[in-house]
Amino acid sequence: MSVLRKTKGELTERLKYRFAKPKSSYKMRRFNSYTLRQTERIDMRSKYWLAIGALIVAIALIAPNCKLIATPTQVTKTFTWTSTGDDGSVGTAAQYSLRYNTDSTALINNWNTCTVVPGLPSPKIAGQPETFTATITLETGTTYFFALRVADEVPNWSLTSNIVRLYVPDSTAPLAVSNLQII
Repeated sequence: MSVLRKTKGELTERLKYRFAKPKSSYKMRRFNSYTLRQTERIDMRSKYWLAIGALIVAIALIAPNCKLIATPTQVTKTFTWTSTGDDGSVGTAAQYSLRYNTDSTALINNWNTCTVVPGLPSPKIAGQPETFTATITLETGTTYFFALRVADEVPNWSLTSNIVRLYVPDSTAPLAVSNLQII
């Protein structure tokens, strides 16, 4: 109650004392009716949370670049589409380019960085059904996106086709139990 009657200097000294750090982690101070005790346990808690925070930051920085162990596997898929023409929907186009990537936007924005699927057939006359079976080595547990482009003899390339998605599931069976017993 007498704080308001104290001079500025006395109040400053009192605040310095009140918020001063103890010299020992076991030292106790009494402020009014409250007791503040700093112990090593509290210090350990703060160190623990600091370590957890650092770990979370490390995971956030590293995780996008990490993958679980993926097993490459041979995948055979059949692609079908309707052929387009050399000039729009008339005539016969000169070639196809089928590509894939794990990022669907790369098929539109960075076509040349995507992986080419080799062995596509020559285009048929416009409006004919096309079928192509490809065997590709892909990683299990990964989603891939595929798209097709068509070119004429110049070559003038079409825009990217619709994008199709393929998820390659894990096909590796678990190990057999080798220590089954009856007790």
